[in-house]
Amino acid sequence: MSSAKTTIGVGVLGVVLGALGMWLVLPRDAAVPHESPLLVPYDPVRDDRPTARPDATPLPEAAHLESQPKAEGRAPARDATAALAAAVEAVDLVVPEGHGRITGHVRTKEGAPVAGVLVRGWTPYPDLNLRRSTGSQARVSVVEQVRLAALSAKWGAATEREGLSDANGEYTLTEVVPGEYYLRAWATGYDVRSIGRGRAVDGATIDFLAVPVVTLPISVLAPDGTAAATARVDWSLPKGGGGGSAEWWSDTPDVAIGPGTWNLVASVGDDLRSKPVLVTIGTTPGPVVLRLEVRNRIEGTVRFDAADKDWTYAFVTARRHGASEKEASERQGARPPDWSFRFEDLEPGDYDVSAALNDHAPLATELVRVVGGKAKVTLTVPRLASAQVLEARVYGPDGTALSEEDVNFSIMQRSGTRGQGSGGRSVRRPDGSFLIALTSFRAVRVGEGGRGDGASASDAERWRWSIVVTSKAHGTKEVEFTFGVTPRIEVRFE
Repeated sequence: MSSAKTTIGVGVLGVVLGALGMWLVLPRDAAVPHESPLLVPYDPVRDDRPTARPDATPLPEAAHLESQPKAEGRAPARDATAALAAAVEAVDLVVPEGHGRITGHVRTKEGAPVAGVLVRGWTPYPDLNLRRSTGSQARVSVVEQVRLAALSAKWGAATEREGLSDANGEYTLTEVVPGEYYLRAWATGYDVRSIGRGRAVDGATIDFLAVPVVTLPISVLAPDGTAAATARVDWSLPKGGGGGSAEWWSDTPDVAIGPGTWNLVASVGDDLRSKPVLVTIGTTPGPVVLRLEVRNRIEGTVRFDAADKDWTYAFVTARRHGASEKEASERQGARPPDWSFRFEDLEPGDYDVSAALNDHAPLATELVRVVGGKAKVTLTVPRLASAQVLEARVYGPDGTALSEEDVNFSIMQRSGTRGQGSGGRSVRRPDGSFLIALTSFRAVRVGEGGRGDGASASDAERWRWSIVVTSKAHGTKEVEFTFGVTPRIEVRFE
């Protein structure tokens, strides 16, 4: 295959125009994050999977355009479509020559070859990395998004290679261009998966394992007991992991699943999900009934005071209202820039949702009632006080402020001959100082025999406190402070 400039085809143009609605409603100079749907890498597995029934009548282009919001002062949507199509058509791409080969075999678990397996390989567009040097996501204009989407789609279509396994189970992909290829395989009656990474370069051998699948009739019911029209069915191992998924339709209710024992779950979007049903393929009689239920979930965000904007992580906990701390709770993290969190598949009831800098001592708590769907909450953290955070400045022997990579903190509590230490979560601010979370240490004290048994209001007075600073280059130094009184400390290594 010689080098050539390729032009966009009807299928590729459809990929790009599928996100036209966003281009029409955003300002022309708007910038969108790299995570935008326009910039998804080319993926024939995803692109080949229909999002509607194969026999569904497509929406006429005119109807689609008329459904788009008309921004005041804009050209009609039809003109915008023509202009965008012309811009996409003008995007040229030079594809390098491909002389490489990728080979392999497709066999069953017993080693028998499987013929007629389609093996497809594709390589992503090499220059689609839009990260800044700081590691954050770059922001690009919508016009640039469209250009990059066109490049990605063209590159994927031009470099995609296919091969069929022969009677010996052997396949070959030829004219492979330089770069790493992602490989997938399909065959009627089999679940075919790569042995190993499923990625290869010129000259590599990638083998596949073909596992015979069995069709299992499934019935999916809506929450009111009526038959659902469509759903997604997932199956996984009873202890988690493994499995797969398939689109389910009421008029074609059979789903092909490999042998084994699986938990089956049906879902419709984020709002409906069934309880898992344990089945053994080949033993469990069909149809398997999966009844959809409304998914109870809590979604929210954490908001810090402007003075505490340097924190980069918060623990968020959802615990049944009135439950003790020893009882199980849901826990996850929230991070900038959006500080969002989400707890899914909760039992109906009241929940205490809390945010903290570590595993203890909530800084903000809200009571949330969950029943019949989604509940939203915002956890607003008041400005942190000296009993919650300690500011520290750490310098090396030459007076240079030490970096976050070179410094670790821990907190020591002592009373007489007894004491305990705990790690300290910290964050380095732009001015070089550190903020160290103290809330967990206020919530714990050492009882008789060294047992942590909960804190009282007088703990801060009964215990001596110190911060231990460990530097990879300069060793360890300990500095005492008064809990709730000392706002900041300075540590200098000699």
